[in-house]
Amino acid sequence: MKGIAAMVRVHKWKLEERSRVLQELERLRQKLQQAGAQLEAELIAEQNQARGGGLANLTYGGYAQAVIQRRDHIAKSLAEVAAETEQARKDVAAAFQELKKYELALANREKQRKQKEAKAENATLDELGIAAHRRSKTGQG
Repeated sequence: MKGIAAMVRVHKWKLEERSRVLQELERLRQKLQQAGAQLEAELIAEQNQARGGGLANLTYGGYAQAVIQRRDHIAKSLAEVAAETEQARKDVAAAFQELKKYELALANREKQRKQKEAKAENATLDELGIAAHRRSKTGQG
């Protein structure tokens, strides 16, 4: 039984670890989405300044190129994180299933142990009852 209990602890730890990885990936996805939204807001502000003319109008082309590169980088990063997140979800589900398998085995062992103890206790009580009955029959009671 100690072996199964140890396996339950190991699989709980694995599940927690995989859950932490998934949470980190979710946080990273949110940060990338926020960075993308911020980039779009900056682009709109820069476009408005460029419409006003002057120096901003002259530098807008280089800025727009940089924004396109950053946008592509963010999109690629989001796609990678999405794939990693999907795998992490599968890993969490698999770890959960493994943990449940060992928890069920532990529960079954505990149930069997209790049944065995109850059977032994009943046998002892039966023996005591038979002995008491014999004593009462022979008049020794």
